[in-house]
Amino acid sequence: MQIEETAGTPNKFIVLRQEVLLDKRLNAVDKIVCARICSFDEYFESAEACAKLLGLSRIQVERAKRKLEQHGFIECVANTGRGKRYRARYDLTKSSGQTLQNCNIRPNKIVRSDLTKLSYIEESIEERLKERESVGTAKAAPTLTQEAYQLAELLHDLIVENKPNRRIVPSWRESWALDIDKIHRIDGREWENIREVIEWSQKDDFWWKNILSGSTLRQKFDRLEDDMKQDKTPKVLYLS
Repeated sequence: MQIEETAGTPNKFIVLRQEVLLDKRLNAVDKIVCARICSFDEYFESAEACAKLLGLSRIQVERAKRKLEQHGFIECVANTGRGKRYRARYDLTKSSGQTLQNCNIRPNKIVRSDLTKLSYIEESIEERLKERESVGTAKAAPTLTQEAYQLAELLHDLIVENKPNRRIVPSWRESWALDIDKIHRIDGREWENIREVIEWSQKDDFWWKNILSGSTLRQKFDRLEDDMKQDKTPKVLYLS
């Protein structure tokens, strides 16, 4: 995950000023989003990217940004049309109206409480990232069989034979084999049946112009099969 590419150039540390930590108007989510923004000289990360990293929802991040801007902890330096660019403000006694003296709270108690919340959020982020990695591993694509690759290559060769200058994506072999594997494994078609439909589709006057990938083959497979059976039905001639 290269957050740097979507959020500007980060510093090597995260800053959460004491005035932010002690402000009763901000909850733990607001404060962790503020810490994220303060870690950049100029911040322009999308709400979705920030939410994914922090283990929050997009709505929570957007709400936190609005609240932080409203209370003067951050300022919008530009609105590009694709989103706002923010910069942290450090003259907080002027903008937010909050100082350590007028917070009317016990700093040590609040610091311990909020640090506990922030620590919990940090631990939750790490757990969610680990869960996401484990789920990604569990949902890895199945190992494709030799038959799937062979039929993908057959479809490719017949398409090129019909039109040698046909533009085909470079990754066709893997993606087409995956689609053909789904036709067999999920849709329940036999390999020989798939081969027969591929060969017929590339001979048919209509279908050879329309079946140009593994995905269209799977999408139109039932209709292809019906048309193929109809085409092979013996024609009965009635003589008067």
